[in-house]
Amino acid sequence: MRTPLERSALAGVVVAILSSCDAPGIEPDSPPFFDTAHVEAAIAYFHEPSDAGLQRIAGTKATQHLLKHSAVTGYFPPTVSALELASNLTNARPDLEEIARVESLLETIKAAQERQQDCIADATDYLPEGHRFVEPLYITWGYDIGASMNGSASLNLAHPRFAAEPEEIWLYCTHEMHHAGLTSYRAFPFAIAEIRTARQMLEFIRYATMLEGMAVHAALNSRRLSPAPETDPDYLALLDPPRIDALEESYWEIYRRFEDAGDRSLTDEDWRQLELLSDGDRLWYRVGAMMAREIEANMGVSGLRELSRHGPDAYFREYQLTR
Repeated sequence: MRTPLERSALAGVVVAILSSCDAPGIEPDSPPFFDTAHVEAAIAYFHEPSDAGLQRIAGTKATQHLLKHSAVTGYFPPTVSALELASNLTNARPDLEEIARVESLLETIKAAQERQQDCIADATDYLPEGHRFVEPLYITWGYDIGASMNGSASLNLAHPRFAAEPEEIWLYCTHEMHHAGLTSYRAFPFAIAEIRTARQMLEFIRYATMLEGMAVHAALNSRRLSPAPETDPDYLALLDPPRIDALEESYWEIYRRFEDAGDRSLTDEDWRQLELLSDGDRLWYRVGAMMAREIEANMGVSGLRELSRHGPDAYFREYQLTR
């Protein structure tokens, strides 16, 4: 079982469309691409709590997706069942005002079919040519703000960030769906609980840098056009050359720490360093996105999008060619 320090360090990792089948990135004859069954079952459960209502939440495809995510990231203990996960996510009963806010957001996203298509298009623009999603974006109540794992993704509609800034729903949609696409080509290298050595940690850092950096980059154009782009700290960092240079220097210092350590066992200090990558300065988000920007400038968007097939080795190699 991971220590609290490890859980904190990894928080940043766990960190549609009701449209025609020829919409960008949607597999023909697929179900609607926003699967809202989980959040709808949760709302019904909060209005009238019952064992049957909890079973309905547990029986959704979104719950299976979250179990898959948790098994790799350690978000919940590995023995957690679907019913236990559903109970955990609904344990803190919201008040009627919070339920009403989520219901309003739900109606908004279900009605905004064009925005749904745009969010999928933004993700597919940075995935290999011809990419088609085969699983919907699951809309949940609870869990992290967004989650993705090996081909599937979800957004937690009850997260306070979405209530405060509904526009973020579409930007996070692009971010998480890009994760879903990339992980369908390059799955997580191993479960988080299996990381024991510096060499394994370096492999994970390289993977997460590509995963998070490309997702931030994929949503960047839409974020630039959003009503309040200046509210996003990653976006602001990328627009500040002296700051991104300093962040990159910090990133490579941590990177070399693990690169030079070989097969040494991990220490508590190693996990503290990881916090700077995933939380704190969010180095693998910001530096990873800067790398994507430079790669695109050097080889074009068509070259960048194909790197999802080839993985972190190709991503880092192409970045070094821009220096």
